[in-house]
Amino acid sequence: ALAKCGTVTLELFLKQVPTIVCYKINYFEHFWAKYVLKVHTPFFALPNILDGRCAVQECIIEEPKASHLASALLPLVQDKPKGVDPSAFKIVQEQLFSSPCPEDDIVQHICKRLS
Repeated sequence: ALAKCGTVTLELFLKQVPTIVCYKINYFEHFWAKYVLKVHTPFFALPNILDGRCAVQECIIEEPKASHLASALLPLVQDKPKGVDPSAFKIVQEQLFSSPCPEDDIVQHICKRLS
């Protein structure tokens, strides 16, 4: 799948759909997030933030081009991957469903990862 930012990346991950996440971010947005808001994270996709590593491939680009996205998606079509990394899936699933109110834990976890 090719996903845009948002919870869809997490939903696809939990359905174990091999996904490439594409974020369009310009220089100003990047500068604002990094230096003004002081957001320090190597990842943008929720599964990656929760797992702490690259569980789904991210394409962070200023101006998405069809050729760039096609070349990123080609391995998913040619290699026919089976789901997602089981260890990453287990970590994310545990974080999401380990407490009676996972929403609070998720928000806290994401805030910790971003600081």
